[in-house]
Amino acid sequence: MVSVGNFVWNDLDRDGIQDVGEPGIAGVTLTITKADGSPVTDIYGNAVTTTTTDANGHYLFANLPPGSYKVTVTNPAGYIPTLTGAGTVRIIATANGLTTAQTATITVTP
Repeated sequence: MVSVGNFVWNDLDRDGIQDVGEPGIAGVTLTITKADGSPVTDIYGNAVTTTTTDANGHYLFANLPPGSYKVTVTNPAGYIPTLTGAGTVRIIATANGLTTAQTATITVTP
């Protein structure tokens, strides 16, 4: 069993890198799919589709089987995606560049 999770934050200086003091964003919707875009089920056979960031901007997709996944972030109202491809975690903006961002493929093993 594995989990995929992280942090959605307000990139105040728009450099694409999470800096000390940049706050998390609550209530952001994230969607997980397999790397090929197909639906995800957890180890219990339940569909896993979306989650929402907590009050501090953290999110988690838990109880997943090992595999390759992509996470899509629905841009919260009033925000636009920041610089992409900076830092050690790469974020790839979707074609419209304004409403969603998507991770590169994430492969997790136990």
